[in-house]
Amino acid sequence: MQKKLWTVISVLLILGMVLAGCRPAATPTPTPRPKPTEPKPTETPPPPPRLTGTVTLWHAWKETEIPALTDVIAAFSAANPDVAFDVLYVPFDDLRGKYETAAATGEGPTVLIGAADWGPAFYDAELVADVSGMASSEFLSTINEAALGAVRYRGALIGLPQTIKGVVMFRNKEIIPEAPATWWVQTWSAGSSSRQPIWTTLAGS
Repeated sequence: MQKKLWTVISVLLILGMVLAGCRPAATPTPTPRPKPTEPKPTETPPPPPRLTGTVTLWHAWKETEIPALTDVIAAFSAANPDVAFDVLYVPFDDLRGKYETAAATGEGPTVLIGAADWGPAFYDAELVADVSGMASSEFLSTINEAALGAVRYRGALIGLPQTIKGVVMFRNKEIIPEAPATWWVQTWSAGSSSRQPIWTTLAGS
């Protein structure tokens, strides 16, 4: 009886193993493929706002100088077609007074082309603005430092130089044969001579 029992158990085990082998293989769960990371589109920076409006400009330039001013305005207008210009000529002797009167009442031009030495008084009277925030350091680096110094006042940039003018001393070689090492040496050398004067003049560029 015991032998038969083991036989039955053995048959059952073998049958179980055979049945297990006949079962269809389990379908493996597919591994999800990682989704490729799509590159983010490059954001195009918004275009700078277009300049619009009217620039009122007062000047005292001579007739022979006007073409240069016209060329500058034309170039700016080509790059900024929505900006118009209202240009007014004022005789130099009247320009400062006319500007002071107009600016004191909130009127006057957007841009004034005048003498650099007017700037401090205008700034103290709050008739001109500090334009430090309007000019980049890169742009200012292209301007002669001495010229910039003429429009710096009390830590403010009260204008932008348009021309450079300076006093020039001419040396008479008959009186001072050797070029002095410094300006002061030349001045004293010239003053100690009574043969001929050395003229100074204002030269502009």
